[in-house]
Amino acid sequence: MSRANRRPSRARVIASQREELLAFQSVAVALMGGAAEARHLSESNWDMLRVSSSWESCTDEEFVRALRLFGPAAYRVVRWSHLPEMSGDVHMLGGSCLLTSGDSRAMRKDASIDVVSLIDRLPSLPQVSDGLLGISCPDARSRRLLYVSEDALFAQRVLERDSSLDASLVQGQLAAEGERARVLSQSLAESVCEMSFDSVTVGYGALDSLIDEGMTAFLQDDRFVRSLTSFSGRESIVAQLMRSTSRTRVMYSYTQHFFEQVLCRSGLTDTGAQWVIAEPFHHFSRMPQTSLDTRCSKKRVGVMYQGCVDYFAAEPYGVAGSQNERICLVATLPAVTGSGLAFRDETTDVQPSRQNVFAYLARLRDSWQNTPLSTDHPLIVAGVNYGWMDPRARALVVELFTTAQAYAGAMRLVKKSLPKGREVEALRRSIADDMRFVPSMNVEIRSRLHALYDIISKRLERLLLM
Repeated sequence: MSRANRRPSRARVIASQREELLAFQSVAVALMGGAAEARHLSESNWDMLRVSSSWESCTDEEFVRALRLFGPAAYRVVRWSHLPEMSGDVHMLGGSCLLTSGDSRAMRKDASIDVVSLIDRLPSLPQVSDGLLGISCPDARSRRLLYVSEDALFAQRVLERDSSLDASLVQGQLAAEGERARVLSQSLAESVCEMSFDSVTVGYGALDSLIDEGMTAFLQDDRFVRSLTSFSGRESIVAQLMRSTSRTRVMYSYTQHFFEQVLCRSGLTDTGAQWVIAEPFHHFSRMPQTSLDTRCSKKRVGVMYQGCVDYFAAEPYGVAGSQNERICLVATLPAVTGSGLAFRDETTDVQPSRQNVFAYLARLRDSWQNTPLSTDHPLIVAGVNYGWMDPRARALVVELFTTAQAYAGAMRLVKKSLPKGREVEALRRSIADDMRFVPSMNVEIRSRLHALYDIISKRLERLLLM
């Protein structure tokens, strides 16, 4: 047999890598909480990434290049803009909500929640991994993480809930949480990529005046205004955008103009740096009307938003000659919960953090030993969130999820074959318990769950107990 016949072809190797990556990501998508989240991933729904690629659509050459550029973080990436050569100083910008929408809702419903103690326990690991994902960029001269901390914004929200709190104390605690998040983000990036990163905390509130100045100049730029030519009265649209402060400010922060006019002027970066923005995919897909600035009419808001979208289509990321040529935009998979909620809708105190890592691992250990296998088993969920950087953990997640799906399918067939009526309810419950397989009844399942727990527990301890 010739040497060529003994080795799998390059195309077969790439096909195998692509299949393995997509199999793991399909588990994450299945756990996202239903079709509403998954719809964001459809090919036609990428308003800020009109010129982009995905693992399904890219060529073999693009696949190899993207896999090398992203490193282990590729298993969190679902779509990316055109990839410029990342060989200079690469800055990765990100940050997370210091309190999730789930935290905010819980505080509104329960006045007894001690917000000060809650902040002291944060950040949780999903907050950090969702907010700023370290990309390998192996050819970069240097790699820097800029972690945006919106401490002033969240202090305002907390004080609106309880005005009796000491404003300076709350502000200081949230600033400290942002700093802890930055340190953990750097540790996570270095652990995953096995290379060094520099990092700095960016106080977004401190940039407010510079952002206003930069956005005003940007919205008067001829190239931006020309992108609105499909709309009548475009001067009025620009005027509305300049008065808008919510979604427009966020979209402006994804432009190269923002980096050069705001971050460079503030001394946080140098002109000429290349930028990676890696955030959960719903930040870049179509925005619902409810997420836009509500101080204008819905019709006007829609036109304003479309104007911004048209600008990003006309000035695509990473393309030479574009106003955003030095930016690589990366859409990632967010943390999942298994409860049907998006992570951002769950309270952060149930997720692993430095303060509760042992309690979290104790719950996982109990689930490995006693919880029947199902597609939303706690260890499958944990494997998606904290095992994506480990090849063995990824394989175990896919194996366990596939097995759980098979059991669920068999259970549905059994239930269909049973007659209806209360007299068979006991039999129905008995079959259900048997088909779901408590780990103590199945050596193979118990062994896989134990192996997955072992990988996750060691990684979480290394990251959170440094």
